[in-house]
Amino acid sequence: MVVPSVRAWGFSLNTQSYSVTVNNSKEAEGFQIQYITGIKENLDGTLSAKHNSHIKLVLSYPPGYFTANAPEGKKNVGIEFSDSSVPVAEEEDQTKRTISYEFTYPDKPMTLNVVGDKETTGLMYGIYDATSNLQRAEQGSNWWKATDASGAYTEGQPYYGFGSYSEADTGVLKVRGGTAKNVKIEGKETPVSMATGSFASGQELHFEYAIDRVNQNGKPPYFFWPSPTVSLCYFSNGADYAKDAPITETFPLWSPDWIYDPDAGGAAVISNTYTAAVGAEITITVKKSIYTEVGTSTAGVRLNYPSYQVHVKIENMKNSFYLRTQGAGSVQGPHFFRNLDNISLGLNNNLPDSYFLEDHTDEKGGDTGTVGETSIKSGGMFLDKRAVYNKNITGGGVPWEEEGKPFFKFGITPKWGYTNPRVESYGEASTPIMTNKSIEIEKKELENKNSQTTYPDLTLGKYSWFHTSQDRRDISPFQYVLFMPVESLSTKHDMRAIDVKTEKIIGTVTNNADYVNDNAAQNYIVEGDGIFDLLLEDKVVFNPDFKAPEETGRVFAGFTVTITAPDNLLLPADYKLELAKSLDNSVYFKPGDIISISDFFRRDTAVLLKAWNTNHTLTPEEQKRLNLIMYSSRLDAKINLIYEDAASSQGQNISGNVNKYLQDVSKDGIIYSTQRADTKSINVIKGTNIKFNKFAETFVNSVDQYTYYLNEENTTTVDKVTVDHQEIAAVKYDRGLTVSYLDENGTSFAGLSDETVYKTYTGSNKAVIKFPTGAQCPPGKAFDYWTVTELNDTGNWIPKPDITFRESDAPQVYEFASGLNANNKSISLQAVWKDISPDSYISIPKNIRLSESGTNLTPAEEFAGTKVTIAYHSVNNSDKDINVDVLKTFDLSLSADNTKKLTVSAYDADGNLLTAAGINESYARIGTFGTGNPSREIWFNTKSQNGNEVYKGSFHISSDSADVGQGTLFYISAPLSGGATR
Repeated sequence: MVVPSVRAWGFSLNTQSYSVTVNNSKEAEGFQIQYITGIKENLDGTLSAKHNSHIKLVLSYPPGYFTANAPEGKKNVGIEFSDSSVPVAEEEDQTKRTISYEFTYPDKPMTLNVVGDKETTGLMYGIYDATSNLQRAEQGSNWWKATDASGAYTEGQPYYGFGSYSEADTGVLKVRGGTAKNVKIEGKETPVSMATGSFASGQELHFEYAIDRVNQNGKPPYFFWPSPTVSLCYFSNGADYAKDAPITETFPLWSPDWIYDPDAGGAAVISNTYTAAVGAEITITVKKSIYTEVGTSTAGVRLNYPSYQVHVKIENMKNSFYLRTQGAGSVQGPHFFRNLDNISLGLNNNLPDSYFLEDHTDEKGGDTGTVGETSIKSGGMFLDKRAVYNKNITGGGVPWEEEGKPFFKFGITPKWGYTNPRVESYGEASTPIMTNKSIEIEKKELENKNSQTTYPDLTLGKYSWFHTSQDRRDISPFQYVLFMPVESLSTKHDMRAIDVKTEKIIGTVTNNADYVNDNAAQNYIVEGDGIFDLLLEDKVVFNPDFKAPEETGRVFAGFTVTITAPDNLLLPADYKLELAKSLDNSVYFKPGDIISISDFFRRDTAVLLKAWNTNHTLTPEEQKRLNLIMYSSRLDAKINLIYEDAASSQGQNISGNVNKYLQDVSKDGIIYSTQRADTKSINVIKGTNIKFNKFAETFVNSVDQYTYYLNEENTTTVDKVTVDHQEIAAVKYDRGLTVSYLDENGTSFAGLSDETVYKTYTGSNKAVIKFPTGAQCPPGKAFDYWTVTELNDTGNWIPKPDITFRESDAPQVYEFASGLNANNKSISLQAVWKDISPDSYISIPKNIRLSESGTNLTPAEEFAGTKVTIAYHSVNNSDKDINVDVLKTFDLSLSADNTKKLTVSAYDADGNLLTAAGINESYARIGTFGTGNPSREIWFNTKSQNGNEVYKGSFHISSDSADVGQGTLFYISAPLSGGATR
């Protein structure tokens, strides 16, 4: 006969709250902590967190502090935790200079210390130009130099570029002064050699850049454009320059309309100052910018080339950095990104939020299959010869254009609160050469322009659509697709600036003043000017003092809003969206309501995305709603007054009282004190019909230290206020009674608790006493019995020596009751242990928590799981073989709906289902344990689930050996030859 081990497994919840101490001695230096989730700031200013709660906090820090490789005696920026054994996930954003920390709060108080030291000396600066070397028959200069404030260069200082005409490699861009260092450069796998020097934190630095390159013998002649931008590429403090990617900001360095001839006299100096996010100031001053005529007249080809020199001053830089430029030949059809207006330049799963599609080989148009997405970045350059033929565009090209027409495809994700991106191309003039919009709008404009032409339908979801990441609240939930045509893969044109612009989503309440008159000068529907957006002006406040006009036989019930988008080409001219507080428009807005436009925007977006994911299509009405949200930058909101049939009267103002009464537990049954514990008064119009929706669930009574709980059945209310000072609600609260479990030393019993709140009446008054499992017993001890103490009405615990609970005794239930000397107070149970002398025991973790990252199955993203170690422990050198069996599969139930279940299966360490025959067909044998086989790992795995849901299950060993249900998770037994054992 197999005798089950007396043991229970289950999920537990510990709501114990612990203090959190944060020592931010660097707050005055600019270090700040933002508590996102889990840490609560108490009324007295202290911090606390609950055991097992999810903690997320973000540390922000100023420039100039070590983030990696701090030398001895210095510390990197961060938070040090008092308990280093707590697993903490860190994520650093060096661009924003923030570090986020996430962890599960342990069963103890914690101290968090903010640390970080400055990097003040030994910083590196570098200069580098990525323009190609001097071409055959080309003449001129191209260099970067470190100079003094006047622009004078001293031999030996950092110098990168062409050399003097006496040097053999004069036309090669290379290090010619300073220290050559290999430095990681954006967009390249291997580091490049650049000219470098050193500086102290905050030291003023000066540089000069020059380019003057032309081939006068070409047919036609060609030249090089100056770099239109300079990239300030800086490293986090302590980074490895050769391996770690820099953070890049880009600033204007040259514009074709910046003309300055130092020999002409009288011309105004061109100088601009910019401030980088890292705090540095960059001043760019033009020293020479002239054009020189060359060659003979050729149609469509520019015949004057630029000679350019500029001085760059950098102040207040506290990070190692380099300056990077890149010019472009006049025959290559060059473009560069200039102004990027409120678009996201981040990554989502290592894919860019905003990109352009190009062929990575020259003049192939994608025929060789080398098409890929390239991140959009300010100053980034691209050439016409890398455009892609329409037929080869990934994800589909422009359906009404020829297959062989080349395009650049753009995917643009705006920042939150912006929409309708467009790509504009500029030459020297201030008006764009070309403007490109999302393909859906381009198609609609063509249809409006060419009404007789039929254009192919755009497949829903194929082009502009939902962005794949829905959990980043700082970006738009949509990514828009645009196409920019190019003349050919060998196009020649001037340097062109590409601006990416977006439209801010702005709304206006069009009838805000409709009910303002001489007698009601402030009777606006909403507060303020009625203009809103999805950013700073996100909140719309309905005027709490708004007076609706009277209508005979009807009463004002609230507001709805009619939304129109008059500029949206994708909507019918008469389209209107009715909006109320609830999605089905059954709950109206009320005076005094404060609503977040962003919340409604996110709500409707989520509903539409769910509809698409569920049905793989949208209804015509859903499609219109999507077009409204996705393509509208101007929203008009007309607020409607809703009336319902009812009798109305100005009447007489009287007061009514809501009174709270507490249970008198000293009397038998459910009797409430006649003295009200709390009262609130409200003013209403006499004869008003009144309906109560919900009262507070609890009431904390400071007199007897107890929390009382709402008894809705015994609560009484009136439906009309008829007299002054009438009791319109008598709210009844019953005393809540608890059972707590303590260890022998008086501390909370780890893993054993009772979260039920009991009452003194039948149906809620029986507490089933719990007992420790073998694993919860101290080494060498077994559970003997519980002693009982009672919390009296003054907050003291009083022993009840006549009551004890042993596991073998019956009954094992504590009954609460009302009345004198009855069990009408909370109790605590304290463990008493006795000595035992086992010869061996098996240890198995009691609580089994599956996690998305805990599986041993592949692919890991499709499963959730956890590892469990079963271990044999010998006592006094004894040696006895023990069989351990496990239930092959079992179900966990969804906490919110126990009819929804998921199946968990047991696996070995290699990811194979456990199948060895156990005590019956439902069980698999893990193995036979003893001193020769002391431990083994098994895994519990299940399919990964979407959503923020919790599944739970518990297993309590049955005393019936015939039990083959899911009540028993593990069976422990001796081999058949040795007889059964516990």
